[in-house]
Amino acid sequence: MPKKMTPAEKLVGRKVPKQPKYIDQVMARFVRNRDAEGADRFGARATPDESWLRRAHRQARKNGWIRVGLKVKIGTCRQSNLWFLTETGQAALTLTRNERNIAF
Repeated sequence: MPKKMTPAEKLVGRKVPKQPKYIDQVMARFVRNRDAEGADRFGARATPDESWLRRAHRQARKNGWIRVGLKVKIGTCRQSNLWFLTETGQAALTLTRNERNIAF
């Protein structure tokens, strides 16, 4: 038996697609200059502080899209990791941007 349609789906008369995953937000944070070419386009980012982005960040690590580069310490706070895109991460981000038509 198919699932019942939600009220939003009843309004439009069809099943609506799922909301975008947070992995796109995590990966989009690495774009520094979208008009540049090659490695100048991407930058380093710290581990996300937002709890809803941690799972997507962990998934990007498991996929091999990002790697830890530096450990920095600002003031008296604990060390924080700076993450960089790997070559597969850059390819995945370019694929995401071109094929999904997401404006990063």
